Amino acid sequence: MVVSPYMQEESCSLRISADSSNGCSSTSNPSRPSLTATTTIAVTLLVYIVYAQIIYPGWVSPLAKVPNAHWSVPFSRAWILGVRFRRRENRTLFGLHRDLKAGVLRVGPGEVSVSGESGAVKVVYGGGWEKGGGWYEVFDNYG
Repeated sequence: MVVSPYMQEESCSLRISADSSNGCSSTSNPSRPSLTATTTIAVTLLVYIVYAQIIYPGWVSPLAKVPNAHWSVPFSRAWILGVRFRRRENRTLFGLHRDLKAGVLRVGPGEVSVSGESGAVKVVYGGGWEKGGGWYEVFDNYG
């Protein structure tokens, strides 16, 4: 009977011998990780993926408070990419801003759309924030 090193424990428990020197030991093979360690790693990885891809972007992220343009936008950019591929981004987002009465809409996991009708564009792009020294030095090369 051929016995592999991985099957040594099972074959040892099946052998019945009068002497105790049958080559079986009570310790497991150290080169093979135990089933509990592998299971623990797999479960930990699964929990991390579920948290990072579903729970955080949908409910914990700071953007979770922004109204969604579509149910899938916290998890994937597929919806907005499909709208852009069909070349209907402007009319779709304009209609959603109007229908939802929202100045800011979430259109991707890290992407928002800002409407000009609500005054949100003025807040975002209008400035009014103090720029640190050196901000204008970036443009010195352009005159």
